[in-house]
Amino acid sequence: IEYLVELVQRSRPENNPKMANILKYGAGPRASLGLAISAKTLAAIRGDKMVERHHVKEIAADVLRHRIQLTFSAEAEGISLDDVVEMLIKQI
Repeated sequence: IEYLVELVQRSRPENNPKMANILKYGAGPRASLGLAISAKTLAAIRGDKMVERHHVKEIAADVLRHRIQLTFSAEAEGISLDDVVEMLIKQI
């Protein structure tokens, strides 16, 4: 739980000065819930008894992609939302 909450919090520009020039709006509390439910579902489908970081990492882009908005300059540079999620994962 702590890992996915940290991931969502870092998606917010006010919580992540290193990426403030890329992130216009970050994910909110509902994204944390969606990520938790999706990671649990992925773990269950795979037959795993508990959610681990790799489940969260694997599903993060699918959940966060529509919850994050990039700045105009980031879009102009060709940075994708998937790129941003990957950057966020690498920060933790």
